[in-house]
Amino acid sequence: MGDSFTEHVRRKLQEYCASDVCFNEPHFSQQLALRDGDEQEVIDTLLNPERLVYAYPEGDDKQVLHFKMSATRTLRLPVIFDKGGQRNIFVLTYILRHRKWQSMVRRGR
Repeated sequence: MGDSFTEHVRRKLQEYCASDVCFNEPHFSQQLALRDGDEQEVIDTLLNPERLVYAYPEGDDKQVLHFKMSATRTLRLPVIFDKGGQRNIFVLTYILRHRKWQSMVRRGR
C-alpha cells in the first residue's frame, strides 16, 4: 500500500493551492512555535510534494504524510483532505523530527 498510496497522495496534493490549506488552530500554531517552524514552509512543502517520501492512511479520513526536509530532519504532517465537504487540506499538527527519515519509513510510522 505504501508506494502506490504515497503516489496517489502526491498527485492529490498537486491539485490544491495555498488558499486551500487550513490549520487546526490554536494547536497547530503552538506546535509550530514550539518547534521553531514556519507556516509558509509547511504550505510550500504540501503544495510541492517532491519531498514526500511516505504516506499512510490513519482512521477513516486522516492521512499521515512524511516529508524529507534534509538528511536528518523529517516533517510529519497528519492531514484531512476536504474536511467538512469543502475543498481543503486541513493540517492537524506540526511534527518536526531530527532523525533520519529512512528509519521512520522502514518502521511505517
